[in-house]
Amino acid sequence: MRMRFLILLGFILSSSSALAAGDAGSDTRDVLWTFFNLFILLGVLLLLSRKPVISFLAARREKVVRNLESSEELLQESQVRLSELEKKTSNLEEELEAIRYEARDRAEREAQAIVEEAHEVAERIAKDAGAAVDRESLRAQQALRNEAAELAIALAEERIKNEISEEDQTRLINEFVHRVRNGTATE
Repeated sequence: MRMRFLILLGFILSSSSALAAGDAGSDTRDVLWTFFNLFILLGVLLLLSRKPVISFLAARREKVVRNLESSEELLQESQVRLSELEKKTSNLEEELEAIRYEARDRAEREAQAIVEEAHEVAERIAKDAGAAVDRESLRAQQALRNEAAELAIALAEERIKNEISEEDQTRLINEFVHRVRNGTATE
């Protein structure tokens, strides 16, 4: 195939140089030969480069088609993602407001619970303090009673020692013995 190309190329070049060396023929004939040579040259070039050009153009076409398909897929994916993001952002204000409302509500409930717990603790402390005061009061009263009884006994003992003579003691013992003998001691 290359051999044909070289032979044809040689023929074309020799015919154009022969025309240039010839006599001063008509200009129309020169122009026709030039066009003829040009068409032959283009035909040969087209014939020789047809397969590589066709394969290049086919490969280029496939690449462009693949790029278009991938760009269409990317476009669809980005549109889906955009719609998802738009849905999220449209609901974002509503979600934020719901979160704010829930946070306020929770804070109010917790504050109320803290106040109620503080009241319960204060009531418990007051009850415990009242009970402690009552216990201490009873203990103090009992201590005072015990001390008063001890003082009364001590005073009575002292009084008895000071006021009763030996004659009175003898008389009291005799009366007690007489009662025991008669059975009237318990009266």
